[in-house]
Amino acid sequence: MAATASQGYVGLGSNRGNRTAFLRAGLEALRESGLEVSAVSSLYLTEPEIASEEDDGHHPWYVNCVARLEGPPEADELLRRCLEIEARLGRVRLSRATEPRTLDIDLLLYGSEVIEKPGFQVPHPRLHVRRFVLLPMTEIAPRLVHPVEKATMSELLERLPNGKGVWYMTPPPALRPAPCPAPRPAPRPAPRPALGDT
Repeated sequence: MAATASQGYVGLGSNRGNRTAFLRAGLEALRESGLEVSAVSSLYLTEPEIASEEDDGHHPWYVNCVARLEGPPEADELLRRCLEIEARLGRVRLSRATEPRTLDIDLLLYGSEVIEKPGFQVPHPRLHVRRFVLLPMTEIAPRLVHPVEKATMSELLERLPNGKGVWYMTPPPALRPAPCPAPRPAPRPAPRPALGDT
């Protein structure tokens, strides 16, 4: 059985419908799937990177954040859960990479591992050049080192040239407290022996 990472990082984004509500629902769904969400960045408003000539220039802007996961499962399983959550919250994958989406969850980092599989690459291949990822990453893990670029998140952010705009929007969304296990009944004391018993 493959070893699991001590921490993983996922990026969440939405540019359709109530974007902040979809991000909050995605974070809650990560926890409900059995993952421990130990930190969440602020929310950032992001100007879209239009890569297709089919777009009409009115591509909705994104709201983005990053979350840290403690002791995630194997990378394949973590990715499977992320894709399942996307689909459950209305993500429809079309042929265009720039289609609006209710929720997008990217696996950014899986400990210090480097994984390359068909359609699956960790660290995320564009993590180090995306301001909308590096800004929230720097907020919650500024000294975390990229296992390929060999630079911290803060250093990678400083290297970026001017590009599409990313603006602070709101503090991290408030999540419901993690459910507490039901209290166990107190053990019943053993009966005392009656006088005269041996």
